[in-house]
This record gives sequence, structure tokens and C-alpha cells, in this order.
Amino acid sequence: EMDRFYILFLLICFSACTVDYIPGKSEITESDRLVVNCLLNPKKKIQVYLYSTYRMNTGYAFRGIQHAQVKLFENDRVLYEDICPDSVLTLDQYPLSQATYKIEVSLSPYETIYAETTVPDSITSHFERFVSSNGQMIYRLSDFEGDLGLSSLYITAYTIHDNDTIDQFDEYFANNILIDRINRLNDSDIIDEEIGAAYYEGFMRIKNKNITQVDMLNFIPRKVNYAEDTTPPIYSEPHKIEVKVISAAPEYDQYCKTYYQQLSKIIYSNDISAITYQPIQVYSNIENGLGIFAGMNETSHYIQLLKENVNE
Repeated sequence: EMDRFYILFLLICFSACTVDYIPGKSEITESDRLVVNCLLNPKKKIQVYLYSTYRMNTGYAFRGIQHAQVKLFENDRVLYEDICPDSVLTLDQYPLSQATYKIEVSLSPYETIYAETTVPDSITSHFERFVSSNGQMIYRLSDFEGDLGLSSLYITAYTIHDNDTIDQFDEYFANNILIDRINRLNDSDIIDEEIGAAYYEGFMRIKNKNITQVDMLNFIPRKVNYAEDTTPPIYSEPHKIEVKVISAAPEYDQYCKTYYQQLSKIIYSNDISAITYQPIQVYSNIENGLGIFAGMNETSHYIQLLKENVNE
């Protein structure tokens, strides 16, 4: 089974800015906390990642914990109640759409943590591709159906390669006022007369209050090779394109939104804006702790590529 990776989505990382000086000893005296990371997706078995914070000279770091007491509930029915011997709890069970999940984790000497979320229903849609009047390949999503308005929507696209690796498109050109502007940028050239020059970095987000107004969404995904990208290139040819429509529970939506805002503010070496850097607080719904415990759902559309159009 291939792992799916999302730009914000699935493995939760903690990033720090880099500057041209060594920070001194931190004066922060916040107590250590438990950390829970869990995305409940009906397409994947339930996995809960367990960590704790610990103090270092310049701040805090994270490490896996063992032998924590974990209680996990599905619609108030006990799914798991035991000592977890490892830092990852994996259940041979998939989350249910529209079910409510609660978790409680305790381990001495930390404060017990709690969280709750509901897995949203999946959003279905019609998908097609067509060639515009100037020869551009346009992707189109339409006829959205499901519990529209209860969760926000994220749209991403990937190429799937012969060696089963997955490569996400970096930019999504679209001309639709209902797409959230949080990650909207402008290119110097108009990629297509209908699509325009505006693109969205990493994903397209549609707020829950706007989904019911979306009747059709045209876009062009684009892969970009960034100069600072150190990821090894994928040499095998892509044989399939996947367009993923993700419905996000409010907790997951807020996490993704604030996590992107924080990533977009990371300061790199020789960046003069470091003197005015103000970090964004990444959303967490873990009471007494840190991390994210959130529901999501997804549907995928696939395009089988022929050898002559693998570069489209």
C-alpha cells in the first residue's frame, strides 16, 4: 500500500526559522507537555503518534513516549483502553465518516490531555480534462455533492510514477473568487486567457461557507523545480495523475491554515526580514497539551497517462 503524502497533511513536522546567529539560552519556563498527532481518515487505519516536549538550552524539542495510558472512543464506544507500549498506536480499524472520536492520554508526570473531533463526510464531484483554445490542458471539477457547508475543502494533485513514488504539484492556477486567498500569488505571465496569472501555492482551499456556491472549478496544476529544493529527483516516468478532493473537519482546517501561515513566514539565512519576524501560532485542539487530533475525508480522481503525454 502506497503512503499518501500531503503538503501540510499527514506527517506533522515542527519547523524552526534559521538566522545568522546562535540563540542564547531560552528564558521560557513553560512546563513539559504531552503531544498527540492523529489524522482520522476513513481511507487509512487509525494511527496515533505520542510525544512529549522536553527542555533544551535554547528552547524545547519533541521525543516519542512509551507506556502511556490511552483511551480512544468512537461515538462514546471504547475502541482502545490500555497502556500503549510504543510511541505509535496503530489499530486494525478504519475511522467512520460522520463518527465522533475522543481521546484521552495520561503519563506521569505530565498533565492528562484530551481532544475530540468528528470525521466529515466525503465530497464527491465530477472530473474531466479538456484542451483550451490556446492549447492548455484544463482540469475541471464540478457537481460537488455531500454535506456541503459542514467542512472546508482542499484540492491537490499528484503524479504517480512507475516506481510507486508520488510527486505533488506545487502550483494551481485558477480564476475563481471562491478560492481562499491565503496562499494566492501572481505569476508574471498569464498562463491561459481563461485561467489568468494567479496561482495557489500547494493547494486550493475553499471555505465551508463558500462550497455551496461552487458549481465548477477550472484549474491548471504545475510542478516547479525550486533552486533550494534538495529532494532527490524522481527519474521514473509518471503513469497516472491523481486529483484529490479533501473535506476537512474544522480542527483540521484550522491546523492546515495556520500551519501554512507559519511555514510561509519561515526566515532563511541572509533574509533582512528576520528582524521583523513574528511567528504564527499553529492551531492545536489538544486540551492541556500540543498537537492535532482531527478528522478528514477524501475522494480521488485518476487520469491514466499514455507515454506520449506524460509531460502534460
